[in-house]
Amino acid sequence: MAEFRLSELEANASNPSFDDPSHVIAEAVAAGDRFRGSAEQQVFAWLLSLAADRDPATAAENLIDHYDSPASTTLSKKPGTSIHRVFDLLRQVSAFPRTRLTRFQSGRRRRSQRAARP
Repeated sequence: MAEFRLSELEANASNPSFDDPSHVIAEAVAAGDRFRGSAEQQVFAWLLSLAADRDPATAAENLIDHYDSPASTTLSKKPGTSIHRVFDLLRQVSAFPRTRLTRFQSGRRRRSQRAARP
């Protein structure tokens, strides 16, 4: 069976269905001012719905570009609203792509169970 791999261009392409597979962010945007949920829970649910090979930072940046463009009517610019908080969290996620996170990986290894016992 052939192995399926996305090219770099396809992996970074903006596609709301690919970037928001469970439509969690789309539902929050559609609710607008009526959205009263926890922004943290919405973004966490969105993160969990992403495919394992999808970079959350790229997906978040694509969603911000899609929903927060001047042509869209997103209410994320109103401070103090839950949807505004969702977009703030998405901006935080977009600030840490995988390439940046790999610089912070620790060189330390876990101690084995045998070494940990006295």
